[in-house]
Amino acid sequence: ILRDYHYLSSYFDQIPSLSILAIIKGLSSIGLVALAVYAGVSLYRMKAAAVTTTMVYLGALLGYNVIAWVLPLVWTLPHQVAYELAYQATIQLLASLVFIAAVHPYLTKSKRVKITYYKSRAAFPLHMSCPSWN
Repeated sequence: ILRDYHYLSSYFDQIPSLSILAIIKGLSSIGLVALAVYAGVSLYRMKAAAVTTTMVYLGALLGYNVIAWVLPLVWTLPHQVAYELAYQATIQLLASLVFIAAVHPYLTKSKRVKITYYKSRAAFPLHMSCPSWN
């Protein structure tokens, strides 16, 4: 977060609107990191809503990266700066999509996750099948 802000701050005098964009991105990043830590601690402590919290985090991660990809293109920035920021955001978006594609199916289909985080059949979300309890 600080590295991105430091990099962008060298252009604040030339492009004043870039400072607002950097602040928005920085605050959003801090919120996303806080949600990631909360989801991770919830999973570690085996909280009842840990999987749901993690799914919220995955949605927020996707939303953040899509917005980070689009925002430089619609913000009032010189084309070269906008495309450079969009290029960096594209790489982050693709990495996030790979991460989400790996984690989401595991959280929704894994028997281990179901047994660990859902104590009874009634606790299973409708989209998840309950493992056999023989």
